[in-house]
Amino acid sequence: MSDYGSRIREARTKMGLSQEELGKKINEKWSVINKLETGDMRPDDKLVTKLERTLGVVLREKFTPEKVDKRESRQALTIGDLIREEKE
Repeated sequence: MSDYGSRIREARTKMGLSQEELGKKINEKWSVINKLETGDMRPDDKLVTKLERTLGVVLREKFTPEKVDKRESRQALTIGDLIREEKE
């Protein structure tokens, strides 16, 4: 998520934790928490899991793949195919 830093900060302050206290709870340095909250660092999956569990927040967006129409024939597209698709 793009706003993970503010989500972490808001959840941490709601729990009444300092950056140092949160760091101790998840076995990370306070400087890591600071970098996350300021956006200087993006958390990896392992860190995201620890933060979500400890803070009770969601930091990952669910990904729903879009259905893509497949062409019935396996032929390559021609310039004419592309022009027809633009007009439709």
